[in-house]
Amino acid sequence: MEVLELSELVDFKPGEVIFSEGDPGDCMYIVRRGEIEVIKHVNGEPVIITRMGPDQIFGEMALVEQRSRSATIRAITDVECQLIGGEVFRRKWAEVPAWMQDLYGLVVERLRVTTRKYNPHSGRIPGFQIVELLSMLAREAEATGEADVSMPMKMIITRMTYMFDIPKVHVRMILDLLLESSLLTSEFDASQEDKIVSVDLPNLEKFSRYVRKIDASGRDAGESTGNAQAEEYEFLKLLNQVYKGQAKISTSDEEIAERLNTRAGKSLSSFRRAIPTIVEAGIWSGDGKSGVEINLDKLRERLAMLEQKSEFPWLSGRILALSHEVADTLA
Repeated sequence: MEVLELSELVDFKPGEVIFSEGDPGDCMYIVRRGEIEVIKHVNGEPVIITRMGPDQIFGEMALVEQRSRSATIRAITDVECQLIGGEVFRRKWAEVPAWMQDLYGLVVERLRVTTRKYNPHSGRIPGFQIVELLSMLAREAEATGEADVSMPMKMIITRMTYMFDIPKVHVRMILDLLLESSLLTSEFDASQEDKIVSVDLPNLEKFSRYVRKIDASGRDAGESTGNAQAEEYEFLKLLNQVYKGQAKISTSDEEIAERLNTRAGKSLSSFRRAIPTIVEAGIWSGDGKSGVEINLDKLRERLAMLEQKSEFPWLSGRILALSHEVADTLA
């Protein structure tokens, strides 16, 4: 007798929970009509991992491993499912050759290990994990062989939320930071009501390899002077953004401080170490009391020169700091 002949049809209303994370795994389901969503809870906050529709199966992993449910399933629309009970499943599972049972069990376990591996509570740096996965997603999306690869922001966030088991808002914070760099750009697509992110794949892969060298403390063993250069790079980058399109300006350090704070939430004092260097380069002149002059043409020349060797230390430092904020929020 076929499995489906031993199953039963069950209906669920929109918003109804089919089973909850932690419940015993006593049956599996096949969606026949409607749509459901898969939810995991992180510190009490529900995170939607994915949605499923007709002919998709859920609940089978808990049966195979005889474990509790790893996620909550909730109906989005009116849903009709084929329910296959645990006893029926076990009888049919016993007919599967032992080697195939072992193989499937191994696949399931590897999936769980991979999920744990990319969990921020594992001690790894979540922001750096996001960089690595973004590089993998970009390689998957690369179909034309061009250097730039484009992907919808919502898709990226959904995939990363699933892998890392952290709220979407934290994934978005890291992606927004990456968008400040030369590695990513974005453009709003009204037809999709979403940002389309373009990836400089060769440079992103270089950066991915770079961050793998950084240990859990965030210190790059191959860089001894990178922090000072990264600070100068960030300062010049911010000044270039604040005074975009101008060639030379006369202002005051108070006005610069106000603009930095408004634009990026940064204080001028946090860049004091960088000022002597840019004075020496002829970019910044004046003592701040009688006024400051900034040569933005020279600034951009210096910025272009620093970009190759300073963007990675600057960006990795920013990601590390934001990752610590994320970890503190989840702790």
